[in-house]
Formats: sequence, structure tokens, C-alpha cells
Amino acid sequence: SFLLQCEERERRSNYPTLFEDLSEQLQADLVEEIFATSLDKIAYFRGRSPEFRLAIFKAMRIAVFAPGERLCQPATLYLIINHGGLVGQDGRIHIRGGSMNKDFMLESWSAERFKPGVALTYVQVHCLTRDEMREICDRFPKDRKEIARARMRVRARRAWRARAAN
Repeated sequence: SFLLQCEERERRSNYPTLFEDLSEQLQADLVEEIFATSLDKIAYFRGRSPEFRLAIFKAMRIAVFAPGERLCQPATLYLIINHGGLVGQDGRIHIRGGSMNKDFMLESWSAERFKPGVALTYVQVHCLTRDEMREICDRFPKDRKEIARARMRVRARRAWRARAAN
């Protein structure tokens, strides 16, 4: 099973090379066709420009985790991309298309609140750090404004859940 995951990772790692041969418009169209469902589940990416979403896709790196390994990089968004990939986190099970650490852009992130995930099967994820996201936002001022609004909504939702839990 691990070798199959490595083979899949190797295949996916060639995508950026293939993308470079396509026009920007074809790249954006392809990302929307393949990746839109996953991106739309994350408030920061929903409704953003195709160029911004393409930049997000290009910035994401692929990582593979074996069962029992922890997905514990702080301030990092994880998107599960393989069939059969399962990750447990804070009493929840995440499957293909699922995402973890959706609040990765919040400055108030703290080690006490961070809940690392644990791979339950071999899992392949796309990873994006807060710093990478900031760099992309700097290149897209219109989208940056909307990201700031989304960050406020995520912060408010988090505060509401914290109050409800008490």
C-alpha cells in the first residue's frame, strides 16, 4: 500500500511540470475543473479569482503520511487528495476532499488550541502554510481584501464555538 501511495505521489508531483506547458488560461481552467470542489470548502478560497486559485494550487506541496504519523505543522492547511486517505483530528474523521486547520490564517493561533491530525491510513495531502498564503495575497490585492473578510468570519465563528462550548 505504501508503494502505491508513493507511485501516486510521484505521478502528482509531475503535475507542475505539465502545467508549465499550458497557457495561464488553460491552467486556471484545469484547476477549476479538478480542484474547485476542495477549494470551495475553505472560506479563504471560495469566490476568489481564477488566477488567485491557480496561484494557491501551484504553491501547495504534496506530502504522504503513513498510518500513525502526525500531521502537526502549525499554521498549515492540509487538503486530503487520495482515495481511501483517512485522518483523525479532534474526534473527527477527514476523508478525500476534506481539509484540516481551516483557521490557519488566524494570527491568534496557539499551540494550546492546535489539534494535530493522525493518519489512519496512508494519506496524501496538499499543504499550504500561512506564509505561503500571505505571499500569494500580496500578489492579488483584490483577493486579499476578501481574504481579510473571510478571516474575520472564521475568527467570529471560532469565538462563537468557544462560547458555546463553555
